Amino acid sequence: MSEKRKLEYAEKILCELLSVGSSDLEAIYEMEEHHPGTLDRAFELFDEFKNERPNFGFFVMAVKDRALEEVRDIITSEDAESFQDMVIDDDYVAWGPIASYGYYEGEDVEENHERQELFDEYVMGEITKEAFAKRYAELTRQAKQEVGE
Repeated sequence: MSEKRKLEYAEKILCELLSVGSSDLEAIYEMEEHHPGTLDRAFELFDEFKNERPNFGFFVMAVKDRALEEVRDIITSEDAESFQDMVIDDDYVAWGPIASYGYYEGEDVEENHERQELFDEYVMGEITKEAFAKRYAELTRQAKQEVGE
């Protein structure tokens, strides 16, 4: 049996085990490509939630966790909490939109939503870490001006 055939079978098995389609598997590959360590984090989540069958949602939670770790040195602790609390839609290959902004204690709620949307773009791999950092700095500067600091 050829190596290519073995990989095709392995991919089929993986799709069955994770209850995902091949296009969803491609999305998981992209998650790992954009945020290395996503797969390891997903496997940790499988262990944490042993009573739940592995599914695509675990990968979405994992990629968000990895992305948050990558930008933690750039963002405020309040935004880190709000980014952790936000829920990213895990509708398989259509994953990505913010399903819930979650809880935020700051005065600049609307601006925080803009920062969460920026973070969502980063999680999705639509922007680089450098572009995220630059835009995040602009958004926080604008929020401070609006609040009057």
